[in-house]
Amino acid sequence: MPRKHAARPAKKLKRSEWIEAISSRLKRAREDAGKTQKDMALALGIEISAYSKYENRSALPAYLVAPVCEILGMDSWFLLTGRFHETNRGKLPHPNERPFTEEIGARTLG
Repeated sequence: MPRKHAARPAKKLKRSEWIEAISSRLKRAREDAGKTQKDMALALGIEISAYSKYENRSALPAYLVAPVCEILGMDSWFLLTGRFHETNRGKLPHPNERPFTEEIGARTLG
């Protein structure tokens, strides 16, 4: 009987890669929603410069994840992991259906 190979585990991202992936999904979702960084900052009650950092180089604070996702109509699990949560399979991560997975290639959180 042929030997079956175990599935390869997903590559674990470094912290900087993880932040880059979230930032990329955040920026793309904002653009797809037709909002500016200023719109987002005002809706979240933060400075525009702070919001800009979250799309470019800084980790999005945990307390902003839910509000950001609500404003953008996005699933928080998808924003953080790039994957659909089992309970949300078949639902779109945000209104525009554009996939984010090509932004970080085949790499995923492991």
